[in-house]
Amino acid sequence: MLAITALGQLTPGEAIGRGDGRPGDRLVSTGPHGLSRLGLALLLGETPKESLEGEGVQRAIRAHRRPLPRFDAVEALERSRPPQEPWRVGGTDSSDGLATAVTLLARGSSCTALLERAALPIDPTLAPLALAEAWCLGGGEDFELVLALSPGWCEAFLDALPGSAAIGRLVEGPGQVLWAETGESLSPNLGYRHFEAN
Repeated sequence: MLAITALGQLTPGEAIGRGDGRPGDRLVSTGPHGLSRLGLALLLGETPKESLEGEGVQRAIRAHRRPLPRFDAVEALERSRPPQEPWRVGGTDSSDGLATAVTLLARGSSCTALLERAALPIDPTLAPLALAEAWCLGGGEDFELVLALSPGWCEAFLDALPGSAAIGRLVEGPGQVLWAETGESLSPNLGYRHFEAN
């Protein structure tokens, strides 16, 4: 067992919190999802390496074995913040899966999240596989950030961080996650769920 405690200082008013999203915010992913789950499948022999092209196999395995923290995303947030706009960034990491991250952000912000199916951040290596959407939503271990930003800040952030993508928006509602195109709820069994006391 390994336990690590990190101590440091946070500049007042510059936190990223699950409860800081607001209706009208755009939802943003700092990068693709599902690649780590594909890497695990390749290592376990669940997916044949021959079914993938080029460097995709090694990229997927690297994504699973050595995820990279997205410090560059925090720097991009600072660079892209519109002048005179106060710091207000809703967000969480997606290590338990994209769907779980969006759910936690929606509930924490007391909003409903509308996720755009056509905009899911599926890595091109994963896209041809039948499980691409399921692994994007619930594969986990991707360690990207899912953010809620005002529309103007969102556009500037997407320009500042290559590979980031707008994937939906927050609206008024009871903390649900719905498909924007149909209004249907996402499956509640996607991603890892921590124990929650009632």
